[in-house]
Amino acid sequence: MPKANQISLTLSADDIKAVNDALNVLESKVSFLIDLTKDEKKALKIMGDKTQAFVEQSLQIVKNNAALAPNFVDIEEMQRDLDAWKTLWPTATRVLALADRFDDTMAALGSDAYRAALDIYAQLPKAADRNVAGAKSAHDMLKPFFEKAGQKAGPGNSSDN
Repeated sequence: MPKANQISLTLSADDIKAVNDALNVLESKVSFLIDLTKDEKKALKIMGDKTQAFVEQSLQIVKNNAALAPNFVDIEEMQRDLDAWKTLWPTATRVLALADRFDDTMAALGSDAYRAALDIYAQLPKAADRNVAGAKSAHDMLKPFFEKAGQKAGPGNSSDN
């Protein structure tokens, strides 16, 4: 079970502006990036660390013996693609690692807030039983978030858990 309050964070407007300014610069410098659909990406043969050597050796073979190159393969374009891949790989690796950390941070922040909200919701019936002012109406206001057709309302029944 994750620990409570995994992250505590306060961001200044200046920090957010600086991050967004940096992202604007980054986006302007990588305007060549393309956007594939999930199906398009799934259909690709993806080169990675393990297949890079295969690609490089294949390219070297056809450069050394042009007769071995299929006439439908543009060897110069293959070289450009490989060179660009090798140039971008270290930067892409950093950007993807940063994106993963953003994703982890967003998950932790959301989890912290959601778990606290569940704790509040779970306490409202007890507060209502003790006639704490506003507890019943607060519970009634939050209850629809947990109701599904044919199911009893409660925090454990949320589809967003």
